[in-house]
Amino acid sequence: MTENTLKLKLIQIKEDKYEIKGENLYYTYALDMLKYIGTTDEVLRDDLIYDIFSHWITQNRFSNQQLETFLFICLDNQHLMKGIGLEEEDTVFTRTFSALIIALILYSNNENSFLSQGVIAETTKLIVEYYTKEADLRGYVDKKGWAHSVAHGADVIDELAQCTILEKEDLQKLLILMKLKICQGKYVYIDGEPERISIAVRSIFMRKEIDKGDIDLWLEGFKKYKAMNDSSIEWYHQYINITNFFKSLYFVLKDYIKEISILDEIQDLITTL
Repeated sequence: MTENTLKLKLIQIKEDKYEIKGENLYYTYALDMLKYIGTTDEVLRDDLIYDIFSHWITQNRFSNQQLETFLFICLDNQHLMKGIGLEEEDTVFTRTFSALIIALILYSNNENSFLSQGVIAETTKLIVEYYTKEADLRGYVDKKGWAHSVAHGADVIDELAQCTILEKEDLQKLLILMKLKICQGKYVYIDGEPERISIAVRSIFMRKEIDKGDIDLWLEGFKKYKAMNDSSIEWYHQYINITNFFKSLYFVLKDYIKEISILDEIQDLITTL
């Protein structure tokens, strides 16, 4: 199926309230949609492919085996890892929208527990590798739509953190990974990335495996960035990203966390960094 043909068919599917005559066709269409997940046509990629995938997964249109197949496709070298490390290249759309599909599948797993421990462990490994190596930090790209690698990656980590088989060490690694993404100074986040990261961090904080000592230690690690003040533009960008993140984290945690002292620590970081 060509890209244009797929677009016309998906427009009709949305007009038909996401329904297709023939149960087996949902899977067939989904495979075609994954072929074009990285298109630079933002309407096809975002408004049609992702939107329809989201509806079909929440409507239980796919079997657990089919969802696992989609997961393996999205994690492969032609999807999540396609062009990894490149900047200002269109491959970013394939990576970041594959990440969103992975997040949807993990959400479904968190509701129904159908992925094996081995599959989740491999998924965790690849997500960590992806988020570590992702160098294209752009949010919205003119005429092509959302790239949003940092936000989409945070969405995956949010769902991953809620997988009950992840242990303390896994969650601590995710926190370290989030800190690295927050503290980069190459690019100032302007498209809501701090809020999306904050939600993922909250999911990690809410796990019983993570105690106040772990949180205190993680927060303490941000103080070294204050000592690195060298008046460079990179340091200033880093300062903006960290400050905006903590402002967001404070309000994201406010109605969830019982340890008021943690909120005090975050407030102190906002005022002293």
